[in-house]
Amino acid sequence: MLEDISKRDWVGIVLEKAKSITRYIYSHAWILNTMRKVTGGRELMRPRITRFVDNYLILRSIVIQEDNLKHMFSHSEWLSSIYSRHYDAQAIKSLLYLERFWKSAREAVSLTESLVKILRIVDGDMPAMGYIYEGIERAKGAIKAYYKGIEEKYMPIWDIVDRRWNTQLQSPLHAAAAFLNPSIFYNPNFTIDLRMRNGFQEAMLKMATTDKDKIEITKEHPVY
Repeated sequence: MLEDISKRDWVGIVLEKAKSITRYIYSHAWILNTMRKVTGGRELMRPRITRFVDNYLILRSIVIQEDNLKHMFSHSEWLSSIYSRHYDAQAIKSLLYLERFWKSAREAVSLTESLVKILRIVDGDMPAMGYIYEGIERAKGAIKAYYKGIEEKYMPIWDIVDRRWNTQLQSPLHAAAAFLNPSIFYNPNFTIDLRMRNGFQEAMLKMATTDKDKIEITKEHPVY
């Protein structure tokens, strides 16, 4: 999903610009130490998860540190350093003061944040099956809300999510796992949809080995 979103022209451009910032800062020890001073020791780069998740986490860190990064490149300590006179440093400083970059960066972070959270759960140690189905629906809702329900803006992202979800990820087991996850099912904000109900029934009937088991599942399903 994130890979496909990255292929949208404006997203790919902002991710490349974010990479240029981290490449520059992390390639010089003095500059890196200066950055750590202004960010209070916080890093822009984290231990590797997957390439595309990493790209968005880095972009998010840069957005969070926007004011500190601008301050770093305008501080007297920086201005008096030999690095400040180099062309590549001036290019990075110009980028950090380019409002168009920050507008695109904030948008990219906002529309992918929920998806990144899901993918981090999938790549983590906790069982993810019971959270993916509901998480995808919640992520789509967040994307729609970010674009204030303007269909021409959120639908292209929804199409990317749906295409990956429907062709590679979604299965009756995901629906059943979400249905049987009490923290999701009994959440006051949770609404069951037809796909989840049908997916649950399909998964349960496949697991049932006898007609008696199928009858019991059918009887107990409404009680749950």
